[in-house]
Amino acid sequence: MSKKIGLLVLLFVPVCADQVKVQVGAQSHKPTSIALVVLGKKEDVPDQVPQTVQTDLQFTDQFEPKILYHAGALAKSDLKKLSEQGFSLAVFINADEKENAFEARVYNTRKMKMIKGHKVPKKGTLPRGWGHALA
Repeated sequence: MSKKIGLLVLLFVPVCADQVKVQVGAQSHKPTSIALVVLGKKEDVPDQVPQTVQTDLQFTDQFEPKILYHAGALAKSDLKKLSEQGFSLAVFINADEKENAFEARVYNTRKMKMIKGHKVPKKGTLPRGWGHALA
């Protein structure tokens, strides 16, 4: 009995397969605007660090990062301002001299909520390497 059903399925599948049409279309999306905000004194974070993070985020054309500098501490009003400027995400980068590292925190500016944060130790002497590790 199962052999007969298997035979019927084999005969029926090619008939159905001729009637199936598949259409595939590519969609393009606008890159997401991201603010790369360097906190603290500008000298604390070498320019090559945020520039490397910016380049890494642009690589896949998913993000459109812009580097900004902010001297003071981070406040919720700063996130609101970034959201109003069209940035849906913000990455805050600062140097932690006590631990000889950089900190990066990713925020959703519309929800005013931190998504993720991490520290990257300053290994080696190249700021570009630190930037790649942060990205």
